[in-house]
Amino acid sequence: KLDALGKALKSRPLLRLVVKGPYDPEEDAKQLRRKEARLELARALDQKIQPGEEPGPIAFDRANVQRALEKLLAERAGPKAITDLEKSFAARAGREPDRVNPVLGLIGRGSKDTEFYEAVYERLCEAMPLSDTSVQQLAASRAQAIIDAFAKSGIDKQRVASGGITQVKADSERGVTTELALEAMPGS
Repeated sequence: KLDALGKALKSRPLLRLVVKGPYDPEEDAKQLRRKEARLELARALDQKIQPGEEPGPIAFDRANVQRALEKLLAERAGPKAITDLEKSFAARAGREPDRVNPVLGLIGRGSKDTEFYEAVYERLCEAMPLSDTSVQQLAASRAQAIIDAFAKSGIDKQRVASGGITQVKADSERGVTTELALEAMPGS
């Protein structure tokens, strides 16, 4: 879609594109927390992650991952977080969770209860701190990424502008969508 819009802009020199950076405060905050929790888990597991690199899927059945998740949750949500989660998990699942054995976990033998450790991860995500401006910064970076893509394709920087950031509600299928508008170039 951006390629087609870029071609249209090149053929109409009196128009410029205004890009608004959208954000959904709830959905974007949730995704930013998930990303930060995943990166924190990777660091706890001594995974070497390059800037911009995704750490990959979580092996919820591995003892080192289970121990790291429990430790991170206790650090982020307090020492009672695991026992509180155990209680709510038992009430929801209708069974007691099977946690990693501290001794057997040291030799790599993890719990088979991946469902519980997925719940630990979800609770860790909820407990991740997020600055008040994180979602707005994400919105600005979304808009800037589009502006940069047009500049890279040869569109004059004067013909693509930021229209600021806007709060939106994420679509359940498409997520957060960016608003683009065409307007006359100033002075034309």
